[in-house]
Amino acid sequence: MSWRKIDKSVVTLADVARHAGVSPTAASFVLSNGPLAKKVSPEKQELILQAARALAYVPNQVAQALRRQRTETIGIIFPDFYADWAQRVMQGLDKALDPHGYIPLIARDSWNPQRQRREILSLVGRQVDGLILVAPMTENLTLLRSVQEKGTPILFFGETPTQKHTFSYVVWNEGQAVKLATQYLVDSGRRNVWFVNPGTLATEHLAQSRARVLAFEELAEKLKLSHEFMGRVIHLPSGAAIGENIADMVAADKENPPDAILASNDLLGRQIMESLLARGVKIPAQIALMGLCDHPISASPSINLSSVHQPLEDMAAAAGEAIVRMITQPESPRLTLMFEAQTLCLRGSTRPIEGGTALR
Repeated sequence: MSWRKIDKSVVTLADVARHAGVSPTAASFVLSNGPLAKKVSPEKQELILQAARALAYVPNQVAQALRRQRTETIGIIFPDFYADWAQRVMQGLDKALDPHGYIPLIARDSWNPQRQRREILSLVGRQVDGLILVAPMTENLTLLRSVQEKGTPILFFGETPTQKHTFSYVVWNEGQAVKLATQYLVDSGRRNVWFVNPGTLATEHLAQSRARVLAFEELAEKLKLSHEFMGRVIHLPSGAAIGENIADMVAADKENPPDAILASNDLLGRQIMESLLARGVKIPAQIALMGLCDHPISASPSINLSSVHQPLEDMAAAAGEAIVRMITQPESPRLTLMFEAQTLCLRGSTRPIEGGTALR
């Protein structure tokens, strides 16, 4: 194998092939790491890889994309990167995308329809092979339909718009989760349950967020007569002060204070727990506290928050496999996958009281 001085900033596939003493086709097979690499002998494969390393060869992604008519990238738009929820989603997605060679391009819209539109257009302009939206806004449905009609598959994850649509989606049965948690609190002997839901933007725009509230209201109406149940939905703006606001409301309600609080997610539940404990409220003796989604840290001894388990990583892996299938099999039928909420994770923040029938 002969070597010559070369400008490494413009190293081409032909340069690698020439210095490895092989044909450009053989070099292409090996460096693309595809199934055709098996046609090249192990000895020549090693020569090609040595040449590529020595010349610091960087594949021309644009040229490869033009040849394959794919960029092997997936655009993923989150509303926010709160706690480590987005990280867990990405772990599940990566489990599905990486074996197929897809690279995620991540964007954030901050719950802003205009910014979401900008990120959609930006990712489409980068020729992503598919789009995953975590919180699709109703205002952008027309744009998304146009993007999909032009050949970019779109998948909604975790949420769908309240407006009727025909996009594929992977979601969790949030209404079922709320009913499961509320029924447990009632069976535990609790009769005055507050459901705390941060903000109204998500409830207005997103079907699963609205489903949580509607499920609680529906069950509360059903239990009102049979169990003398008092259910209350509390909408508060998102922010770090939610726990303090709830603690203030509990302290101010002298006549009918809650004996249980159901938070719409575990992060919110932990904020409420900290604020109530700081005010001297005994949990669960005075107020039982429960969250939704079963964040891993909720099981830690210092928190011990009861919750409803959400198989988030499994959901994300299913979404990753779905978007790959939509890209590689464009004629495949629309996917509508809803993961059921079936598992209560009962911990120290809840327990049955006198008259309760629920078992720990």
